Amino acid sequence: MLQQAKNSFLRTSSWIWVQEARRRGIQVAANVRFNGRPILRPCKGSSISIGEGSSLNSYRTSNPLLCAHPVSMRTTTANAKIVVGPGVGISSAVLSAAALIEIGAGTLVGAGAMIIDNDFHEWSEADARWGRIGEGNARPVVIGENAFIGARAIILKG
Repeated sequence: MLQQAKNSFLRTSSWIWVQEARRRGIQVAANVRFNGRPILRPCKGSSISIGEGSSLNSYRTSNPLLCAHPVSMRTTTANAKIVVGPGVGISSAVLSAAALIEIGAGTLVGAGAMIIDNDFHEWSEADARWGRIGEGNARPVVIGENAFIGARAIILKG
């Protein structure tokens, strides 16, 4: 009985988080499941899309390795895109794009993985210091179909 109540709560909360994502302008296809509340932050003018049947696992026990933090998807420039293909599973991972992060259909992204397409700060020769986040050092990250990215993996630009 307790397990049924927990499952019912997770289904209802998934629907709420999906609706919140759509209100933020994120394209969420049919049958996408949010197990716990992800952090989804698109920059104005950018796009994040999540393919049909994908699953974002942020709820602490939604992965056998536990989810230490929610799934986080963030675009940092107006032209950036994050494209999650259909049937992708992501657990407690961070995706941050200044240009493009594309994850192919059926790929699994393990707990705590990080996928980042930029260095976050650009070096300014004129000022001899690190500057703001920019597109200048970003390189697309494209992950093929049915890939497996293990827990705590870090995938960098290009």
